Formats: sequence, structure tokens, C-alpha cells
Amino acid sequence: MALIKCLEPECTKTVSDKAEYCPECGFPIAAELKKIWEASPEGKAELTARQRREKWKQEDRERADRKAKEEKDQVEKARKLEIFKEIREKLNDS
Repeated sequence: MALIKCLEPECTKTVSDKAEYCPECGFPIAAELKKIWEASPEGKAELTARQRREKWKQEDRERADRKAKEEKDQVEKARKLEIFKEIREKLNDS
């Protein structure tokens, strides 16, 4: 935690950098600091890294979904093959 001057130009209050709002003037400190951070090169890099991680997580979920579907399809195919074999055996016995 650091003490900073309120980001409202006319306010002279010193506030925590973790404060949501300035207690003196009500300026939204947290929201403004977030905007400043996201506009900075470091903030953009962090945001890009976060977006990459989210993309990778999404891709992992999609891969897992595809694998689960393939396994389900294989089980279904094996079940149908068994039914087909049973029907063929019954026809051959007749």
C-alpha cells in the first residue's frame, strides 16, 4: 500500500492507492488507477499475458471436450457393432 495524492486535480487529499474512492472528493481512485495501469506498457503486457492464459485455458477446455466426444462416439460405435453382431448371429441361426 502506498499513499498517493488524489487523482482529482482540484483535490489535495492524500489517499491510499488501494482506496476505491477519495474520502474527500469522492473521485474513483481505483477505477482511474486501473485505466492508467492498463494504458501503460507494463499493464498492456500483463493484460496480453492474461488474455493468452485465458485463450490457452479455453483451448484446453475445447480439447478436453473434443476428446470426451470422441470417446463417447467410440463407445457408441462399439455398442452399435455389438448389436449388429447379435442381429447377424440370430439371422444366421435362423
